[in-house]
Amino acid sequence: DISIGSAAILGVSFTADSIPAGSGLLTTLTLDSTPLDICLNDLVVSNDTGSALSSDSGECYSIPESFYIGSVSESSLEVFYTSSNAIGGFQFSLTGATATGASGGAAEEAGFDISIGSAAILGVSFSADSIPAGSGLLTTLTLDSTPLDVCITDLVVSNDTGSALSSDSGECYSIPESFY
Repeated sequence: DISIGSAAILGVSFTADSIPAGSGLLTTLTLDSTPLDICLNDLVVSNDTGSALSSDSGECYSIPESFYIGSVSESSLEVFYTSSNAIGGFQFSLTGATATGASGGAAEEAGFDISIGSAAILGVSFSADSIPAGSGLLTTLTLDSTPLDVCITDLVVSNDTGSALSSDSGECYSIPESFY
């Protein structure tokens, strides 16, 4: 039986069953949100007679700060983000596609102004608002044509105080040859 409380997760067998020695998946937890940083803390493991076993909870897991391409159609491209910090501004370029507009997503919800230039796409709030830490759709870009290969490049992201955040621009998007 697995019991989930606000301070701990407890797994116990009330029928004196035990998990055989070895390695493998212990359990899968359903979370109420996407974690950006997650660690196992205060791990206690006992054997089938109730004696404590030496155990190691392993490394923490972190999702890196990133912007990445979601779905792409003949006239639009979704840009998603994952950030453990509030985002105060962003700038990036597209290779393989030309954006003509931007709308929706967390950038619009936060009141960001998005400027589309020939060299870069810039998102900033002139009222000092920020995009909360988390993950989701950043914005949807309107494109002037269907891209065959498109990448986010030259990514610069700042937090809500203007300090640079180390970020990853994700994988490029390519339409398989069988479609063009």
